[in-house]
Amino acid sequence: MWFFDLVEFVSGKLPVILLALAVGLAIGCVVAPHQSEAARRASIDAEINPLWLLAPFGALFFTSPLGADMVGDWILAVLSVIPPTIWELMQIACFIVQAVISVRVIRGFRSWPWLAWPLTVVLALMAGVVIVLDLAMMVGPMVK
Repeated sequence: MWFFDLVEFVSGKLPVILLALAVGLAIGCVVAPHQSEAARRASIDAEINPLWLLAPFGALFFTSPLGADMVGDWILAVLSVIPPTIWELMQIACFIVQAVISVRVIRGFRSWPWLAWPLTVVLALMAGVVIVLDLAMMVGPMVK
């Protein structure tokens, strides 16, 4: 029963709140360097745009059953053709790339952490939820 409780928890308001927060912070990361000199200097010093965090998260989310289901049946059909081992490795690779970019963004934006760090944390939390759901979906059939 714990699996269905987890799915119900994640499919509630939490994803909507986290998604809205991620979008707001991403917009802030784009606008802030144009509005604040400190943000502009931090962005130049960091040598990485915090929006790069969206790429591995998007790949992780849209290749997961939860995200693929939201996109449509054609993605689920493509995912069903991929062998489970390759699919799992792809998910792990996306998660590792997310972690590496997160560390780079956090280190780069030490001088002005106000938008980049919260975006990093929100996307890491969302990536964690996706990974937990993926693991629950893999373990669920084994438990029966």
